[in-house]
Amino acid sequence: MPGLFNAVLNNGTKMPLLVFGTSDPENAVGDVVVCAIETGYRHIDCELFYKNEEEIGAAISECLASQNLKREDLFITSKVFSPLISVTAYCCGVIVISQTTYGLPYLDLYLVHWPVSFHAKPGKVLNVDDPDTIEFEEHPLEETWKAMESLVSVGLVKSIGVSNFNRKQLDRIMEICTIPPAVNQIEGIHVEAYAPIGSPGFVKGTMPSLLEEPLVKAIADAHKKTTAQILIRHALQRGLAVICKIVTNSRIKSNFEVFDFELTDAEMMRLNASLVEDAVVCAIKAGYRHIDCAKAYNNEEEVGSGISKALLSEGLSRKDLFVTSKLWCDKHAPEDVRPACEQSLKRLGLEYLDLYLIHFPAAFHVKPSMRYNPYDRDTVEYEEQSLEKTWKAMECLVAAGLVKSIGVSNFN
Repeated sequence: MPGLFNAVLNNGTKMPLLVFGTSDPENAVGDVVVCAIETGYRHIDCELFYKNEEEIGAAISECLASQNLKREDLFITSKVFSPLISVTAYCCGVIVISQTTYGLPYLDLYLVHWPVSFHAKPGKVLNVDDPDTIEFEEHPLEETWKAMESLVSVGLVKSIGVSNFNRKQLDRIMEICTIPPAVNQIEGIHVEAYAPIGSPGFVKGTMPSLLEEPLVKAIADAHKKTTAQILIRHALQRGLAVICKIVTNSRIKSNFEVFDFELTDAEMMRLNASLVEDAVVCAIKAGYRHIDCAKAYNNEEEVGSGISKALLSEGLSRKDLFVTSKLWCDKHAPEDVRPACEQSLKRLGLEYLDLYLIHFPAAFHVKPSMRYNPYDRDTVEYEEQSLEKTWKAMECLVAAGLVKSIGVSNFN
């Protein structure tokens, strides 16, 4: 079996990046879970709300026995759904799920599925797409997180995280946590891609399918692969955890065949450029006026192209947008700050930035012959740079008219 891509979470736990999703309540899930594990998937994503946890538990038990696997050979993720995210998450969530339903002694990762808590109105069947069936509850996220932390303390869960949280909600947790979230969509916390191929069934008729994108098709033809395999491989090479939800054995096997080829740097750049540029144009057309970017994201040229196209097509002027970028960690030396800002402006095609941030307080550079991996400290070498001197250089950017405002990110 090919080697699986793994991410190292912020607690040192290794998490397989190719994930098999089980969110299909309309089909028997047991057989497809067995097929997935037999194919080589080692990360199974589950949820109490999907109402198929008993089938999944039986399938996992069957595979552990029939394939001579140990519990530690699999990485099992589950989630506490909104009606349970009060402090009762401790007793109602993991204990019931892991020990009774799944028949497992522990979960590798347990997530708070949504930042809101609610239950079905009396006499109604809960439908998350119908607000009239929902009654919201008041449960502080801080209390929920403390209950989640206790699950780690007693050994029922290896790692904990969140799902569908925004920055403000996550900041509330970060202010009180003893154990920071291991998974979400923000720096320092691992990203999971829920729909790497664009949920073609869900968005059918409402937007173009990623599977039909000419660029994706051309790259697929060059590698003799399917467009789905190209999109999955693209996400994996970006270091994202990829959740694949499929119900046919042939597609389960096909989507796993992404470890025998590699996208070139040029192909990765073309895919990134196409997706980012289109996303920026779409965002500005939809009404977004604050665009956040960074040197570290390696897509400022694509962001700049999207901004340029949107300004023209929407009849906007530069002052109608607020653009933020960030100084990366290898440019903290005072003499490097202005050139770094000027390079960002050049890539973005802008004369000034509305806001420029120091991305992280730590200064470092990538070790020779290594590729930067934010989840592997062995890829970087730290530098001794004075934050005070870096900040003085940032102030000079304002004086020079290159930046309107300056700030910091990820500082304590």
